[in-house]
Amino acid sequence: MRDGKFHHVTVSLARNSPTGGCFYVDGEVVLTFDPTGQNGSLSIPEPLRIGNHATSSLNAFFKGQIDEVSLYARALKEAEIQAIYGAERSGKCAIPTAPTILVQPQTRSRRRETPCALMFWLWARGR
Repeated sequence: MRDGKFHHVTVSLARNSPTGGCFYVDGEVVLTFDPTGQNGSLSIPEPLRIGNHATSSLNAFFKGQIDEVSLYARALKEAEIQAIYGAERSGKCAIPTAPTILVQPQTRSRRRETPCALMFWLWARGR
C-alpha cells in the first residue's frame, strides 16, 4: 500500500468466533484470523495511540497521514464496511455545506440592568 494514495483500512473483531477477525483494505477482506486464542477484555487503562507504538517513549510514529478514524462498540458486518468504503466523499466526511436557517428566531428583548448575554435558539441545517 505504498502507492501514495489513501486506502480504507478496517479491522473487524468478533472475539467469540474462530473466523471473527477480519482485516479489510478498500472494502475487501485481505486476511481472516482467529481472535479466540486471546482471552480477556479489550478495555485497558492505557491511552489509545493511533499512529504510534504502545510504548510512548519509542519514536515509532506512523510516517504518513491518517484520516477519519472510527471506533465502534461492535464488529461491523462486511456489507457495512463496504458501504462506508463505497460512500467515498459523500460518506462520513462529506463536503461541507453552508448552514441554512430553517426557523427564524423570534424577537426577544431584555432589560438593560440584566448583566447577562442575550441568548436565542434557532434551527439550522448544514455541515
